[in-house]
Amino acid sequence: MIKINLLPFRAARKKENIRRQISIYLLMVVFVLVVTGYFFLKLNGDIKRLETEKTQKQKELAAYAQTTKKIKALRIKIGQIKSGASFGRNSHGSAQRPGVAYFTIRKRRCFDPEGYCQGQ
Repeated sequence: MIKINLLPFRAARKKENIRRQISIYLLMVVFVLVVTGYFFLKLNGDIKRLETEKTQKQKELAAYAQTTKKIKALRIKIGQIKSGASFGRNSHGSAQRPGVAYFTIRKRRCFDPEGYCQGQ
């Protein structure tokens, strides 16, 4: 019987498997590095965009700051007028100004001198 030595064939197949595993490992490392680089660049771009947007919004806010100050001052004045704090109150609890007479006016649907409205 002829003896066939299969050891060199098995050793070659083992080396080929090792090469395949190393190449797969290196390709996975390269893939992970590429994906990481992509996300790094993408997030870096988002950060720059958001920073420019922030500075733009701060400029807008500074432009509106004077208007908001005026609005606050007007609201304070309106609150004082509504509460009557700037004019004082009389004994009936209504706001009054010195030298000014207040009259209540009733709303009428028609202004007939006798008080009767025709056709209503």
